[in-house]
Amino acid sequence: MDFDQAIDAFLTHCRVERGLSRNTIDAYSRDLQGFHQWSPIEALEQLTADRFTSYVGELNTSRKYAPATVRRRIAALRRFCRFLRSRKLLEEDPFPRRLRAPKAQPLPQAISYDEITSLLATPDTSKPLGIRDRALLEALYASGMRVSECCNLRLADLDLNAGFTRVHGKGGKIRVCPLGDYAVEWLKRYLCEVRPTLPPCSRSTKVFLSRRGELSRVQVFRLVRSYAAAAGISARVTPHTLRHSFATHLLENGADIRVVQELLGHASISTVEYYTRVVMSRLREVYSRAHPHG
Repeated sequence: MDFDQAIDAFLTHCRVERGLSRNTIDAYSRDLQGFHQWSPIEALEQLTADRFTSYVGELNTSRKYAPATVRRRIAALRRFCRFLRSRKLLEEDPFPRRLRAPKAQPLPQAISYDEITSLLATPDTSKPLGIRDRALLEALYASGMRVSECCNLRLADLDLNAGFTRVHGKGGKIRVCPLGDYAVEWLKRYLCEVRPTLPPCSRSTKVFLSRRGELSRVQVFRLVRSYAAAAGISARVTPHTLRHSFATHLLENGADIRVVQELLGHASISTVEYYTRVVMSRLREVYSRAHPHG
């Protein structure tokens, strides 16, 4: 039996004997074919511990694959090798026991919608910089932008009449993000009333300015942390917390995970799947508290 035939046998076993779902079987197929493309072997005897170690090492060092993708591929190869051993197609299981998936990433920290509401209402909008800060916070939460993307936002990127902005993401990739009515309202007010009064206005095309120059990442971090403390939020809040909250609240309200992936600018959907873990964790907590047999 050659490698392709062994994959077919394994997938048939998963479908007929184990009753796995079509999605799981398709994932196994992609992962095993991915390994085969990396190492186009023919005979099963060519499956060696060194070959697997090299492959997993390359997966772990490549920026192309999210940790969840690497863990899934390792699991697929391990199960495949166990199947070959159980069917006596191999004398020994060649997959090294020491090979482990990357350590699971912690769940993204999001704050509740009530806390978001309190945070957004904290800037003193009777003052010019308070209007700027309200617009900044609204834009971060409404779009899910990274702090660097927000700081690099230019006037030409905004289309407030349509309620959208272009976002220049990692790797030079550009995506379009909706802003929502609240963010649009505060951005219009900031751009009309405040930005023209800031000295750097005449020499910068960036949206968010300070009195001395363009607003920096460090300044945004400090502003968010300060407003979170003033709002009485006990959790550690950073600009990225607003991004996490953006994704979590969308999923909690039924948004499709692939739409959220596009809005966040993630190349891999496996990265976004961390947010579904947050949602499921919250659902379990509610269930445990509310259900009689929880």
